[in-house]
Amino acid sequence: MFIKTIKLKSTLLILTLAISATCSAQNVKLNSGRICISNDKSFDYTYEEVIADLKGTALRKAGVKERIMEFANLTITEKEQEIREVFYSNFLSTINGTIKNFQVTDVKRGYDEELDCYFLDLSAKAKVKKYKTKTDPKFQFTVLGIKNGYKNNEGIQFTVEPYLDAFVTIFYIGEKEASRIYPFEGNDSFIPMGSQKIFNQFGAYTDQIAETGRILIVLTKEKIPFVCSEEDESGFYTVTSIDEIFNWLLLIEPDQRTQSYHEIGIVAD
Repeated sequence: MFIKTIKLKSTLLILTLAISATCSAQNVKLNSGRICISNDKSFDYTYEEVIADLKGTALRKAGVKERIMEFANLTITEKEQEIREVFYSNFLSTINGTIKNFQVTDVKRGYDEELDCYFLDLSAKAKVKKYKTKTDPKFQFTVLGIKNGYKNNEGIQFTVEPYLDAFVTIFYIGEKEASRIYPFEGNDSFIPMGSQKIFNQFGAYTDQIAETGRILIVLTKEKIPFVCSEEDESGFYTVTSIDEIFNWLLLIEPDQRTQSYHEIGIVAD
């Protein structure tokens, strides 16, 4: 069974447990004011930019001051393919809070004669979670075997070795889609400290001349299932989105998680 660039050979388990919130959250009301829609940008693109800016504003109002612009950019990275920059800046290790819930409450659009442009005006409300902890320097892991490039239908094999007991969840982020690719039904996501777990269930696949994909490996101290997957065309619960992945990831306290990000290229035979 293929998911664009990652092939799975096992049925995925439908997980039903939810993430529990471990700290208080702050409610924030927001308004963008009238934002001009430039001639070279569509309404939908401007809408996403305004949403990203409002999320950054919500974090600032709640006292989350680190890497605000990078957090805001998460909402448009799927379209702009800038997710590499987010990870390389150590964003996930430095931000001290996240958007727990975000809701647009009003959308206004029209033409402003004074501004001489078509405009968009959004109102929203957000719930911001501030972390109680910082990353645990002892909670790290090594990944060996992931190559920079693969040929179409080539197998992908790698090992994960945690420095502390851990549970593993693996995602694939492609140019047009995102998937939860591990754990599978019947597989234990637990990896004991100091042991090496081999992953060889995946295979590279592309229907293009070439494309870029990203493997995101997340380790947590406790078992925190990712439940935001939908059925794909084959009936497997794999399909998700970048937003859902980061919503899950960023709700976990920093001292309870660690992550590794690997970009791969895939070329046709």
